[in-house]
Amino acid sequence: MAATDSHLLVVGKDKAEKRYRALAQSLGCGDRIHFMGVQKQTLPFYQAADALLLPTLYDPFPNVILEAMSCGLPVITSTTCGGAEFITPGQNGFVTDALDVPAITEAIRALPRQALGSSMGEAARLRIMTATPAHLSEQLISLYNRLLD
Repeated sequence: MAATDSHLLVVGKDKAEKRYRALAQSLGCGDRIHFMGVQKQTLPFYQAADALLLPTLYDPFPNVILEAMSCGLPVITSTTCGGAEFITPGQNGFVTDALDVPAITEAIRALPRQALGSSMGEAARLRIMTATPAHLSEQLISLYNRLLD
């Protein structure tokens, strides 16, 4: 990140935040990494973002992936994240090992400069629309009808 003009918005809380802030400063990118804390209104952050980066060590199914994709953001997440099942690498995001920094870096560099309105962002939005409650209900009713016929 030190070699780019990109900014990173970190939304949420982590007990290691103080250590992360110090690391960012020591790497020369502390002025471009913004720790925003817990937010009640997240939509402005999605609207300001070009992508969602969630290299979690384990998360069965984080809502943040659904929210980001529905806002048209490509997602970079890890193989240990349940939301990875919605990602088609190179089409609507990327899936890497959470601890593979070179792979995460490569995925970030492969993102469009402005994701909103890009084909990758639109693919993310379209993909997640198949998981809305209304769509899933329609599929379930259709299945029941086929079984009853």
